Amino acid sequence: MKDPTKLTIREVEKAIKVPAKKWHGRCYEIACAIVRANLVKGRPAYGHYRGPVAETGYWASRRGQMFQRHGWVVLDEEWVSRILDPTRWSFEDKPP
Repeated sequence: MKDPTKLTIREVEKAIKVPAKKWHGRCYEIACAIVRANLVKGRPAYGHYRGPVAETGYWASRRGQMFQRHGWVVLDEEWVSRILDPTRWSFEDKPP
């Protein structure tokens, strides 16, 4: 297992066999695959994303809604609660 802050998109793509360009709309599936591949120690979570949504890109039609359904990984760490959000970039229409 690797330090989550050192994990790269290329490493994740290789381990889960899904290119990042196909991660849009598959956040929980990608979070589960990352945990199954033992890339990080944690558990997949599913909830609501309440952050910014770009005017362009995959999620543009949902801009202005109060929240988006979303999945991520809650990391198992001894002293602090953190998450790994492998698809947040999709909401912001930025490269991964």
